Amino acid sequence: MNYDLSYLSRVLNGKQQPSRELAQTLDELVGSDGTLSARHSGGRQRMLTRST
Repeated sequence: MNYDLSYLSRVLNGKQQPSRELAQTLDELVGSDGTLSARHSGGRQRMLTRST
């Protein structure tokens, strides 16, 4: 996995939507069975939210 740190920061801070590739990579990394990738319906990207 090789992503630019500033890109990841923008995604985590809600300033940029994650790419489908990032969502799929994170699904594999955390074992979420496609939950994050599923947030990308019909090519539209939705913001990932973090629980606090």
